[in-house]
Parts: sequence; C-alpha cells; structure tokens
Amino acid sequence: IYPYRGKISAVDTANVIQQFSKNKILLDPFCGTGTIVFEGYRHGLNVIGVDRNPLAIIVTKGKLSLENTTESSILKETGTIVEKSKKIKKYKPMPPEAKKAFHKDTAIQIMQMKECYDEMSDYLKSIFCGAICLTARGCNNYMWTSTTVGKDIQPKRFINFYEKFSAKAKKHFVNFSSNKKSSVFLDDSRNLTSIIPKKSIDYVFTSPPYFDALDYTAYYAKFVMPILGIDRLEVKKDLIQFIKTYEE
Repeated sequence: IYPYRGKISAVDTANVIQQFSKNKILLDPFCGTGTIVFEGYRHGLNVIGVDRNPLAIIVTKGKLSLENTTESSILKETGTIVEKSKKIKKYKPMPPEAKKAFHKDTAIQIMQMKECYDEMSDYLKSIFCGAICLTARGCNNYMWTSTTVGKDIQPKRFINFYEKFSAKAKKHFVNFSSNKKSSVFLDDSRNLTSIIPKKSIDYVFTSPPYFDALDYTAYYAKFVMPILGIDRLEVKKDLIQFIKTYEE
C-alpha cells in the first residue's frame, strides 16, 4: 500500500506468527505500517500496535480496517470519492516542497481529492498516501525506484491521479474476517505502561526501528506529509533517536 522504508517481509512475519497460539494478545511496539499486527490479526490474535510516526499509523489503520469489508463497498466508496473530487473547484494549493515532484495538472487532482480526505474510510486514506508516492514516480517518468526518490526529472509527465488511486484501492483489497480486537496508538513506546495494562500481553513481536540510520520522514514522506498537513520536521525530531536510547 505504501513504500515504507525498512519494512519486514510479510512472508517471514506470517511464518513466525503461525507458531503462536490464537486468541492471545500480540504487541508490536514499533509497528510501522503494520505488517506484524495485520498478519497477527488475520491469524486470530488480538493485536496492539504502537508507533511514533503519524504516517505509519494511517497505513496501519488502513490495513486493519479491511476486516469484514467487501470489495464492492470499497469500489463504490472509491468511485464516490473520485467523482466528488473531480467537481471540487476550491482547494488549497499543493505545498511547495511537494509541488516540485508533480506535473501541474496531477498536483491539482491530488489537492482536489485532499479536500475529501476526512470523508474517506481508513483504508482509502492509506491508499491516498500510497497513490501519491506511485504518482510521483510516474510524473518523474518512473525513473525513481519503488522506495527511493531520485533526481528531479524534467519535463514532468502527466499522470492521472484519479486512475492511480482507483487502481490501487482495488489492487490492495484483501477480504478477511476476524472477531478479534485491534488497537493502534500514535505514541512513544517508552510510554507503554501508560497505554497498556501491565501483564496483559502474551507475545511481543517487532522489527526494531533503524533510529539514526534511517530517516522515516525522507524519500516519499517529503511529499506525502506536507500534503496531509503533517509537520515533517517536528515528526523527525521524535523519530531520529540514537543507539543509546535503544535499551531505554
């Protein structure tokens, strides 16, 4: 759904989680975009995810929201959002730090749809974020990789954002059912005792963050966060920790 840096393999994750007893509570204290909590939820575990990155939390909530959802309802919502976006005449200009990555007409489409963001389901909010990344690649003639932003390619190529958004919503839909509980917290894992009752967790499974070795607000996040109205530099202050804080 979203090209998040440093993701754990979903296949490796599922292989580990299949060894866990169902009906237990699984915690991922550094959940990122939710690979571990999503696979745990599908396996029949109650899951709790915690992360300090608001963009990661958007994507995690999007994955978990697919529970007991039908493809037809997703496609209907997608079509409604697209048609409403096309008719919007008043929209905010794209922030300068994001605008440089897109064809001017593509940027208009993105900001038209941004006006509908609060009306979207959690799943479509995550799709919106991922579609921005995919479209940025296209506007730069697909010279960037799926996870890495490359040099500024001129002239920009027009990419129809509505089409990318619709195709992505259909592509990533997964039909599954679960009667378990899922909770996702935007917080610092050093505050776990204020979030989760003591002795309430059965399993802890995580892929630890890269701290100062990887900037989670760089690459495509440089475009997505400003469009969403997220202060990227403020988020970066919380995410760039150092090895000395790992034990803490």
